Amino acid sequence: GRILPVLRGGGTSHHFVDDVVRKVEEGEWVHVFPTGKRDPDSRSLGPLKPGVGKIIASCEQTPVVVPFYHYGMERIQCKARGEVLPITFGANMHVFVGEPLDFAPLIREHRAAGRSEQQLQAAIMAKVDAAMRELQARAVAQADADATGRSKLDRPKYPWS
Repeated sequence: GRILPVLRGGGTSHHFVDDVVRKVEEGEWVHVFPTGKRDPDSRSLGPLKPGVGKIIASCEQTPVVVPFYHYGMERIQCKARGEVLPITFGANMHVFVGEPLDFAPLIREHRAAGRSEQQLQAAIMAKVDAAMRELQARAVAQADADATGRSKLDRPKYPWS
């Protein structure tokens, strides 16, 4: 797989950030959970971690960032440590994909104004956060829109439940 190890609590100076920047600069794609983890349920989105802002700001060529939001991931992911394969027959997960985010103007503006890298990273994170919250709102609204009170997005994990 295309997995890079992460040490939780390593902060933005963790080698993982440098590894991701190197991969992006080589033209590879990366999938990052900006909250630093998979959220426990589809209706919550924890605070975003600053590493994504540092990754985007550190790349020599600004990467294309496509935000997406998983709805129903808790139905298919492994719950316990050591669980190799979850039993998920009939489980549904939906992915909401946002428009690509262009950070080049933001980065140019911050650097031309002489703002600090921390301010730039915070501005990047604010833009990512806004995009993620918009996708979350779309997912929750779609889940809540079903007149029966149980949309296709909120089907039970198992078809017989």
